[in-house]
Amino acid sequence: MRHRNNNLSTIICSEGACFSAGTLVTLNDGNRKSIEQLAVGDLVSAFRGIADRTVSRKINEIVIREGQTVYELRTEDNRVVWGTGNHPFLVGPNKTDPMMEDLPVRYKALKDLTPTDRLVGQAGSIIRISSVQMMEGEHTVYNLIVDGLRSYVVNGIRVHGCRCDPNHRASYEDDWF
Repeated sequence: MRHRNNNLSTIICSEGACFSAGTLVTLNDGNRKSIEQLAVGDLVSAFRGIADRTVSRKINEIVIREGQTVYELRTEDNRVVWGTGNHPFLVGPNKTDPMMEDLPVRYKALKDLTPTDRLVGQAGSIIRISSVQMMEGEHTVYNLIVDGLRSYVVNGIRVHGCRCDPNHRASYEDDWF
């Protein structure tokens, strides 16, 4: 596993949550760029919760892992995301709620998502899942460590940018289902 950070050093990680090449990350200007083409210092759209607007945050580190098993997530509006099973996705309510800003922020691992779960879109919309399945083969995957909020948007879906260091998981594991 390779790990690019501001010092261009390599860090060994035993576990992490990542996305496959081709995953589109929303930049601060609204454009999208494939995760494997991003660089430390690029600005991406990040968020604090379900109903808030996205804000601009800098990429501090990019984690690259090879030989990983990935899952394919398909949504009813034809979005497709390939990522490691443990990558956390922001999960929203089962219907649009005018009081969404009062709802707790909850994350659920990709491999544990089901069609009864609702994901949160870039603008706070509710996205329905059609399927989640493990894919064959081994894949190179990428993760972003974003300054401050540790969140970003992939293929129009809000996700957590967790670290590969298991000690950092405590910052969001209480919000997991």
